[in-house]
Amino acid sequence: MKAVLRKYRVELVSSLQVDDLLDHLIRDHVFECDDYIKAEKTRQDKVRKLLEDLQKRPASDFWKFIQAMISTQQSHLAEKLIQEYKHLGGVVPLVTSSQHEHPQQPTERGRRNGSPYHEWSDGRVVTSPCDATTSDSEDHRQSRQQNTNRTVYEQKKAEYPLNIYKMESTPRGLALVIDNESFDPGVGDRHGTVEDAEALRNLLIDLDFEIQMKRNCSAEEMRNTLQNFALSLSGREIDACIVAVLSHGRRNEEILGTDGQVVTTSEMRHYFGNQLCPTMAGKPKLFIIQACKGDMEDTLCGQRRHVQGESLADVEKEVFHQPAVPRPLPDNADICFLYATVEGFVAYRNVFIRKLCEVFRANADKFHVKEIATLLNSEMASLSLDGRLTMSEDRGSLTKFWYLNPPSSV
Repeated sequence: MKAVLRKYRVELVSSLQVDDLLDHLIRDHVFECDDYIKAEKTRQDKVRKLLEDLQKRPASDFWKFIQAMISTQQSHLAEKLIQEYKHLGGVVPLVTSSQHEHPQQPTERGRRNGSPYHEWSDGRVVTSPCDATTSDSEDHRQSRQQNTNRTVYEQKKAEYPLNIYKMESTPRGLALVIDNESFDPGVGDRHGTVEDAEALRNLLIDLDFEIQMKRNCSAEEMRNTLQNFALSLSGREIDACIVAVLSHGRRNEEILGTDGQVVTTSEMRHYFGNQLCPTMAGKPKLFIIQACKGDMEDTLCGQRRHVQGESLADVEKEVFHQPAVPRPLPDNADICFLYATVEGFVAYRNVFIRKLCEVFRANADKFHVKEIATLLNSEMASLSLDGRLTMSEDRGSLTKFWYLNPPSSV
């Protein structure tokens, strides 16, 4: 905290509107009195006195200071302090735009000037409990009405302005879908994948993503397609991007091209990193991988290895029509990119993508992506595919909550 304030001391002294902050800091009990700060003759000296005091206080007061900056329309300064705090390895708590959005209950403290009064936890005093109840009830009713008219994204953006990815561009983002069906001899084709790709395409359209589709790419063609797609993002006014790859795969997150050669998921991520793809710096990126990550199957009778002689096409086949039946959780449940399976195990075509589309359609306007991924994992864990079990997996490094904010119900 001290290091952050020290680094941005010059900018804060130069720009911070301290008079606007003081009422918020007193309300939040950072200071009991601000007279000694207001006694300073210039705005700059007031800021210096404030920073000097803050450095002696606990971390909780630092975050109240951040909150006060946000509440007084100085979020640009707050964002710089938060990013520096994160850069130094600190964990950033949720920072809201209004700590008193929800009404608080008053506690009766006595009488003032002969009249009963209630003092609220933020220091407000009302002379009549009835006045407090009526006023608060009206405020709460209006707040509920406003929330009813706003999407979940809008509500969360207003509540946590620095902790939510912006998702307001038109289109919301760009998406690339690579779908490999026909492979060289000896590898085995992926019959039925066209249906998965089409279902995914329709979902992305409904989420307001502009889509590029590529089919039957060799490993080198996959690399070129990924690189060109990343380059195409440059200069586009978009808030996110999604890459989906539907193909054969094997251990160590190797994805096969139609020629049997491999591209790794680490290569894919590299093309969209901040250095090679600066347009997407600070913006969310989602990778959807429908591919095997090994040759084991999870079954009701325990794990078994992929039987020698079975082709990848035999293993990754259409089984979605199999009814779900009650069963124990697979060994790989509760393991906290979106992957169709976990390391070492096969993936089943026409299962993961269809279930992903179903879960995203039902929840894209309600929950953020990590929550939706958890719901997807739960759905996948509940399936029994003719005695075989499967477990999807999500991993990532999102730094904010990602609400997809579709333009309409999907």
